[in-house]
Amino acid sequence: MKRWMFLAVGLVAVFPSICAARGPLIANISILGAVIGPSKWNGDPWDGAGKRNPKAFKAIGKIVNAGNASVPAVIKKVEKLAPTGRAPDVFGYVTTYGPTTTALSDTAATRFTLATKHSARRNTYHPRFNVSYDGWPVYKHTQFRIVLWDADRSRNEAIGVVNISYADVKNAVAAGKPIWVNVYKRSQGQIICIQIKASKAPPNAVAKVDGDKYQ
Repeated sequence: MKRWMFLAVGLVAVFPSICAARGPLIANISILGAVIGPSKWNGDPWDGAGKRNPKAFKAIGKIVNAGNASVPAVIKKVEKLAPTGRAPDVFGYVTTYGPTTTALSDTAATRFTLATKHSARRNTYHPRFNVSYDGWPVYKHTQFRIVLWDADRSRNEAIGVVNISYADVKNAVAAGKPIWVNVYKRSQGQIICIQIKASKAPPNAVAKVDGDKYQ
């Protein structure tokens, strides 16, 4: 009898921690900016006709993959290697994929504006954004999908699609300050990194998105 009582007490003690481990991380997550590569993956400049420069693309890849360069150093190198006046006019959106709550399913699938074509971040390799998911449940397989384009008169060109993962959000929470997520290999090198900020929110926080719907 004593043995069974001990087992029951043990289960009661352990079960809450198991449930907690399976629950989502409730966090405030902000998408703050990006660093775009100096050219398209094939070396063509972003805007207009110009001389191809595949060496610039490879040079950035070498720096990023080495993993020992600071983001300001990467930005400086991009601007040095890229053709003058050929930076992209960046626009795009963020949305989420993966598990969420039933109440948030519609909001989770909504695209939120990082920049519109008419308000694109003009002629820059370092666009700034400001969209926040506040009190948001982040599960192990939740992803924040960022889609960026270069606005051109004739036709828009895809810059890249990258996902910010649960692990990325956890790293940002642990850092306690904005961090740069290396997404170079996730985008064929056309997006080098994404800047995010994240912090833990109260378990009872009301989830909301501070941003405009993408049109």
